[in-house]
Amino acid sequence: MKLRTPLIALSALLALPALGVAPAQAKAPAQNVILIIGDGMADAQLSLARQYEYGSNGKMPGLDSLPYTGEYTTFSLDRSTLKPDYDPDSAATGTAWATGYKSYDGAIGVDVYGKSRENLLEAAKAAGKATGVVTTSEVQDATPAVMLGHVTARGCKGPASSSSCGGANMSEQIVSTRADVVIGGGAQYFEDKVGGVSVLDSAKKAGFQVATTAAQIEAVKSADQSAPLLGLLADGNLPTVYKQTKSSVGGSSNAPIKCEADPSGHAPLSTLTSKALELLSANPQGFFLEVEGASIDKQSHSAEPCGQIGETLDLDAAVKVATDFAKKDGNTLVIVTADHGHASRLVSKPVGSVNSLALAGKSGTMYVAYSSAPKAGASQQHDGTQLRIAAYGPLAANVVGLTDQTDVNRTVRLALGLPALKVSKSLAGYGGASRISGDATVAVKKATIKASKAKNVIVIAGLGIGNDEVTMTRNYRNGAAGTLPGIDSLTFQGQVIASAGSDLSSLVADAKKAKLRYALVSPGGTKYSPSKKLAKAKLTAKNANASLYLPRKATVGGFDASAKRCKVNTKAVNLGTKTKAAIKKLNTRNTKGFFLEIGTGYGVKAGNNADVCGQIGTTANLAKAVNEALKFAKKDGRTLVVFTGLSGSTAQIVDENPYSAPSLKLRTGEGSELGVLYTPGGGQDGSSQIVAAYGPGAASLMGLKTKAELVKVIKQAIA
Repeated sequence: MKLRTPLIALSALLALPALGVAPAQAKAPAQNVILIIGDGMADAQLSLARQYEYGSNGKMPGLDSLPYTGEYTTFSLDRSTLKPDYDPDSAATGTAWATGYKSYDGAIGVDVYGKSRENLLEAAKAAGKATGVVTTSEVQDATPAVMLGHVTARGCKGPASSSSCGGANMSEQIVSTRADVVIGGGAQYFEDKVGGVSVLDSAKKAGFQVATTAAQIEAVKSADQSAPLLGLLADGNLPTVYKQTKSSVGGSSNAPIKCEADPSGHAPLSTLTSKALELLSANPQGFFLEVEGASIDKQSHSAEPCGQIGETLDLDAAVKVATDFAKKDGNTLVIVTADHGHASRLVSKPVGSVNSLALAGKSGTMYVAYSSAPKAGASQQHDGTQLRIAAYGPLAANVVGLTDQTDVNRTVRLALGLPALKVSKSLAGYGGASRISGDATVAVKKATIKASKAKNVIVIAGLGIGNDEVTMTRNYRNGAAGTLPGIDSLTFQGQVIASAGSDLSSLVADAKKAKLRYALVSPGGTKYSPSKKLAKAKLTAKNANASLYLPRKATVGGFDASAKRCKVNTKAVNLGTKTKAAIKKLNTRNTKGFFLEIGTGYGVKAGNNADVCGQIGTTANLAKAVNEALKFAKKDGRTLVVFTGLSGSTAQIVDENPYSAPSLKLRTGEGSELGVLYTPGGGQDGSSQIVAAYGPGAASLMGLKTKAELVKVIKQAIA
């Protein structure tokens, strides 16, 4: 598995085919692929729905059951400069996985130069497979559109807009693309006329079966190239399954509310997905299906927590349908991910200056806040954080570790035996942002070592450091397509629930009981066993020298100031150097093994103070520690390395000035502007946070873990 990050031994890579040439396969790894997209569904949005419905330590039956997980980078390109835009839209992100090309915001199936690029649905159809798209949005909207056509602006939905879109529009292209199954909304654009004939009438004349209700769709017995199904269930987007309960400024100070189902909501996405699978699986050559839960995004734009929660739970039920199908079929790859993150944040207390709401969740009152609107009443912004990706079935291992959004394209092509595209090193070319090539199954299997083989354990804990903070640091120091040394090189990535309960404080006692050498490294110094002070040492010490940069705080209106660089903290304690020294000492005449814990709680303080440079500098310093631990572990072969944040801040990566939240812009090393905001007065973010690992037992940290489950894995390695 060739990665920008050296995750797997070279010996495992040599047997893998290069991506630049279509692999000669007697039989493709999978016959079918189901790609499921939660629009605007980062870990913050998943956590909101999960905690509301299943409690603080609960898990979703669909999304949280997938065995292989990782994170992937998402960004678009500025059309003029070709530099990264760190907060992309659904058109550019969808184009990335559909075509494999990074493009500009608003692009539908075209590269940054406006050239049409083949998408996965077209490639699958050319290979004789059945194809389909199911969405809760208009079928002309960005995510479905990237599989159904090519236009230079996402607003080109019907013939009425063609004059400003070079004559092209999505409704006519949906008819000409002729996927076997298309289900969603957007009926209004099919009423537009060309030469006096509506697009809908043209579709009927071309042999399409047109259905306008869920009952009519259910009644369809077959759908193929002779009679494709066009299901148009609404004039616009489909209505949400939960009643909308808009948040308001200071709304979290009111009594908590319960979300309610809306009887007029859309047919369950799980039902529509099940019907699509029934129709598409009739093709003996297999199928490709994209399913989208679109209004997670749309409800977050509107600061509607209940609408957002309902759509996330609705998507989860569709994931369960897809994985059940794949388990029974045995020849289907299921990939579940998102296009970008969004505005909602689970905050620890009521907030007064931004939109918020108190919810009566299963485990008690929850506070959700939306801070990114450019002005009062305006749409909330996306979040440019790295995103969870999970998979089941053949080639599911390709999502492990850190990948890029464009890697979905090459994984699906590999899985279905579709021709690979020519690789380019340019970000604007296919493969320029890629972090993988080839089938990673064998390499990941080799990296999956049983926990019982661990001799040493190294844990790096960065309190207040979550997915946004890791993404901010990578963007600032290494570039959007770059690699954050150490953290990005850990083989396996999962998530840990950021709730009350077990923490890491008991691990020193476990190490002592196992008669291991042990030590604690923090910016305040290093303490070794059998020091009596070790048991009292705390990683939460808020030592400012944990950060490689001096504080630079975001302020309300600070986004309007010119972008600058962070200033170096000359007094910073290099955690990499300290980690290396501690490992050397602990490993000298090491017979029974050792336990080493490195960390700091300064990320919490920096986050609470809206100190962007402090958070980036702390994350970068922790990455140095991870890098030294990883170097030793790869050489030693018997060491488990775990990095986790346990909690995050309310930081969000944005590209517009939020009118009431602290924000600022930084100039990154690659010359782009990185915009960051913090929810004012929100404390820490209650979303699930990153856990990444390498070595014996590391694979068991994929997926979603409670803190107790995380600690259990480490305890087993220590014992």
